Amino acid sequence: MINEQIINPFIRLSKWACRQGENYTTESFAILLDLLKEKYPAECFKVVKVLTNNFFQEDEVKRINFNTQFAYKDPNKNNNYFFVDFAIELKNNNSRYEKIAFVEVKIQGGSLQYSQLSNYMDELNHLRQQHNIPKDKTRLILLPAAKINIPDISPDAIVLWREIGKVLQEVSDDLKGDEVLVFLISSFMQYLRDNYLYSTSVKNPSQI
Repeated sequence: MINEQIINPFIRLSKWACRQGENYTTESFAILLDLLKEKYPAECFKVVKVLTNNFFQEDEVKRINFNTQFAYKDPNKNNNYFFVDFAIELKNNNSRYEKIAFVEVKIQGGSLQYSQLSNYMDELNHLRQQHNIPKDKTRLILLPAAKINIPDISPDAIVLWREIGKVLQEVSDDLKGDEVLVFLISSFMQYLRDNYLYSTSVKNPSQI
C-alpha cells in the first residue's frame, strides 16, 4: 500500500506552482479524469455527471476530450486571446462540436469579474453559430470552493469542489483493486483538503 501522506505528488509538485494554483489544480484534476476515461469510463462518467450537472450521457464519455487552458481568439474584441480554465468537448467525426462545456475554476473565495463570464458566454455563442449546435448543447459551469459573489451574468450550473471530492471518494472506493489509481485519487483529495477545497467533516458548504 502506497502511503499518500508521505509521498503525495500533487502536494509536493504544487510548491512549484504557488502562483498558478488554479491552473495547477485544474490540470491535476484533468489528468485524473483522463486516466479514469481510459481505464474506467463508467467511473469517469460518475465524476463528469457531477461536474457538468448531468450534461453528458454515459455512452458519450469515451468520446469526450478534457481540454485545459482552452484558447480562443475573439474577433469582436481586437482578436484578443482568451483562455477558459477547462473545456469538456464532444465532437463528431468531422471535428464539429456536438456538445461543449466551459468550466471556470475557483480555488479561493472572492468575486468573479463580469468580463470573465461574459467572455465565456460570447465564445459559447460563437461556437453555437460556427458548429450549428443548439443552446442546450453548450454549458457554462462555475467550480468554486464555496459560495461566491456572482455578477449579473449567471452560469448554467454551480458545482462546489466538495461535490467533486465526494464523488471522487465514491470512485476510489469502487476501484480498490487498482492500487496506483486509488493512490492518485487519494493524493489529489488530500491536496484538495490541504487547500480547503474539500472536507469530509464540513456539513455546511458555506463553511468550506
